[in-house]
Amino acid sequence: MAAYRSAIEDASALFSYAPFYLLVAAIFFKLDSGLTDSKFSIKKYFQYLLPKYVWSKSSFKVDIQWHILSFFRIPGFFLKFLITTTSLSLMPSLINHLSINNTALAKWLQAFIATSPIGEFIVFAVALLAFDFGTFFAHWLSHKSEFLWQFHKAHHFSEQLNYFAGERVHPVDGFIGFNTGIVLMAFSVSVLMPVPENILSGPSIYASKHEWFYYLFLFYPSFVNRLTHAHFPISYGRFFDRVFVTPAYHLRHHSKAVMNMNFGQFFSIWDWMFRTQLLPSSDKSIDHRQILGVDGMGDRYYRNAFEFLYLPFFDAANVVKKNIFRMLKIEK
Repeated sequence: MAAYRSAIEDASALFSYAPFYLLVAAIFFKLDSGLTDSKFSIKKYFQYLLPKYVWSKSSFKVDIQWHILSFFRIPGFFLKFLITTTSLSLMPSLINHLSINNTALAKWLQAFIATSPIGEFIVFAVALLAFDFGTFFAHWLSHKSEFLWQFHKAHHFSEQLNYFAGERVHPVDGFIGFNTGIVLMAFSVSVLMPVPENILSGPSIYASKHEWFYYLFLFYPSFVNRLTHAHFPISYGRFFDRVFVTPAYHLRHHSKAVMNMNFGQFFSIWDWMFRTQLLPSSDKSIDHRQILGVDGMGDRYYRNAFEFLYLPFFDAANVVKKNIFRMLKIEK
């Protein structure tokens, strides 16, 4: 039942996050158009929400097709659920085997969380930060590994960003990023919790007893992922941009000029820590539309969702073949 619920909620994200997205867009549309203008133009708002230079691109059609296909990717959702529950269940056994949770520090943390009125929020914060760092690391690796890049570049190829672009992720790329975050989250949360009597239940007991934990963890990353792929360069100011990933912050990551910076998914503190942070420019006259995409690909590299799915495998195979030739010192 839980797996079914996870699949349905993941597939219906298009509708569940849309109202919040529309509200945020309306607020920043008003800020951009000027607070002194008392009139709210519905026509201009929708032009701001989905301008022609976005919906006229070939990649926008691929985004729509891929989103429609997401309703039929049930096996993938069940696989995600299986790995999540397995990680949350078996990690405590590994922690116990390594005696990590028997250290003085771990026992003190467990006692503090068990008695503290904010213990639940500490567990949630640690889980979110650990998951985010895991996805940050996987994201960084996908840019540094030529093999993994063949799958991740499918997310970068388009010359526009929109509400659907956050879900424009190849299954291989998504599998690696999601599960790196999940395993690290399971490890971190397991350290904070005493070993349960049933060693196979682990922190999954915690999540089942705290529905808010489940829904917050489901909502926040998914909504932020959609918001940060908005085409409008929203910034929270230079101070908050150093902490949270904003549309303006992530927009720079999708530009051809600075693609290997700003790897953060939800929090930008990791970029600051590992010196991969490039804050958004205060110059709003910069035309971001002209610098998105990947050199040598173009907006029509994937003509439809099926090419988006299978072409990365061919590109990855060519990378493997090239490296084999290089190792054997064979020239084509």
